[in-house]
Amino acid sequence: MVKRIKKRIPRADGEMVEVEVEEGEDTPEGAPTVEELGMDMNARRETQAPDNDVLGEATEDKFTVTTARIVTWILAKRVAIVGGLVLVVVALLIANAVMKSNQKNVEAAASTFFEGRVAQREARETRPPMMLLGQDADDEKALTPEQRKAKLEKARDTFEKVRTENAGQPLARTATLNLASTQLELGNHGEALKLYDALLAEAAPALDPLTRALALQAKAVAHEVGGQTPESIAAWKLVEQANPKVYGLPAALNISRLQEAAGQAAEAKATLEKVQTEQAKALEAPGAAPYKRDLEARLARLSQGK
Repeated sequence: MVKRIKKRIPRADGEMVEVEVEEGEDTPEGAPTVEELGMDMNARRETQAPDNDVLGEATEDKFTVTTARIVTWILAKRVAIVGGLVLVVVALLIANAVMKSNQKNVEAAASTFFEGRVAQREARETRPPMMLLGQDADDEKALTPEQRKAKLEKARDTFEKVRTENAGQPLARTATLNLASTQLELGNHGEALKLYDALLAEAAPALDPLTRALALQAKAVAHEVGGQTPESIAAWKLVEQANPKVYGLPAALNISRLQEAAGQAAEAKATLEKVQTEQAKALEAPGAAPYKRDLEARLARLSQGK
């Protein structure tokens, strides 16, 4: 007895066809043939499930590709990147240490400088201090010449140290001005002039206009102290030329004073008349009253031939 069974066979368009076949038969009777069903027995059966190759692929977009490349580059360059970060951190630590060290050096230099200023100021206080109620007369006395000299020498050595250790810095130039004035007070006229000349030899912008003007004025005073009147007048003229609006009035008054002291009354009178005309506005400014009184008094005296 032949057993008949039903089988469902897919067609090429995916529709399932139910046929009856006898068990053991290769082809059921009356069933549509493979060709009739439009099927290719050698073809790969297609189903809705994706094959293994499709499952292994990931959807790639621009962001994914860019991120992958960056990660790959970082992994490849990780040693260099880490090394670079280490160098940056080390550099920052060194810079911080240098800044702290420089700050300490500046503070130490400034402290040393002010030690010299204190000694210099104390040396100039030759008069006994004002007595206070209840103070013993022997508590404070005027400095003796030896004590004054000792303080000036201390100031000189201190300024020289600051000037040497901070060469090229603004503090060194300020120390040079104070060192020169200390040398002058110690009677070392030639040493003071050498210091002023060395400072004035520096070119701008290293030597700012204010420091140059101060150095020129100090040099003029040094020449006057040394009895070098023509040189002092020449220095004051340089001061006047540096900035006539700012230094013209005091420079002209000093020039005329030196000319009068040297017996050049006519030149002194001409200098005063010139400055009276050129600095008329400055003479009316607040704070210029002492200059104006001095100028008018001296002009009147020179005009009378006294």
